[in-house]
Amino acid sequence: MIIKKIKELNKENFAVVLCGDFNMTSDKAAIKQISTILNDSKILYKGNKDENEGTFNAFEFTKPATERIDYIFVNKFKILKYRVLTDSYQCKYLSDHLPVYTEVVYE
Repeated sequence: MIIKKIKELNKENFAVVLCGDFNMTSDKAAIKQISTILNDSKILYKGNKDENEGTFNAFEFTKPATERIDYIFVNKFKILKYRVLTDSYQCKYLSDHLPVYTEVVYE
């Protein structure tokens, strides 16, 4: 459904950034389908990879986040930086999801 909508809205093949909480891991069909027309910024990033993969911690701050369910998909961009931000204030977070950060440049 989302691929059809992207193609429908982007008939002139403009650059696209699609990001958000998809609530599914990369092995799910919908993420695999999106990956057929857009690139996962984490995979495109060629710099040093962070140890933390996860973006969802279920408010369990003393345990590592292991599930990645938040993504930034792109086309026509080079990824300069990709990180999952784990900063907190006194081990308090605003969300049970960790922010995903990427720096891009149009190619």
